[in-house]
Amino acid sequence: MGVSIRAKTVWNYFVTCLWEKRFDSKGRASRREFWSFFMCESVLILLVLLIGFSELLSGYTWNVRDEHELPIISMILGGVVSIGTSFASKNVAIRRLHDWNKSSNYLFFCFVPSLGFFLLPLVGGGNVIGAYALFGAVVALHFAVFAFLMSVAPTKGPNKYGPPTDDEQSSSGLVGVFE
Repeated sequence: MGVSIRAKTVWNYFVTCLWEKRFDSKGRASRREFWSFFMCESVLILLVLLIGFSELLSGYTWNVRDEHELPIISMILGGVVSIGTSFASKNVAIRRLHDWNKSSNYLFFCFVPSLGFFLLPLVGGGNVIGAYALFGAVVALHFAVFAFLMSVAPTKGPNKYGPPTDDEQSSSGLVGVFE
């Protein structure tokens, strides 16, 4: 007996993307599948950051030439999480674009705001607050473009990337992503 689509949890989508579909960029991914994966990946990253912060507070660090204190455990965990989710993250984003009949080339629109990093030297010259403000604006714009691309409603019925996902019936806005 299979699990019904409505019984699929956020964790089920995450595990499916991470293990079964991590190298699969063909087909389509619903908004629910994409945002479930994104949310779980974000929680993992947040946990690694919290572990690193607690390492710094407790003094359990690795001293590099008496200049920098580095949190060892969180660096190792961060590398494992980063490497472990990189293929799955890229491929679920590509399948999400396929769901609204767009090619993976649209992911490059997410990187357009990152070109603002080349402006950092122009703002620099001792203006640290200006550089950080520009960095924050670039990151916010990057995420806004990415969130828009991943939230567009799917095409109804089959498209050139395959049949619709089983949970395509979710509502047309972000509110219905997890219902």
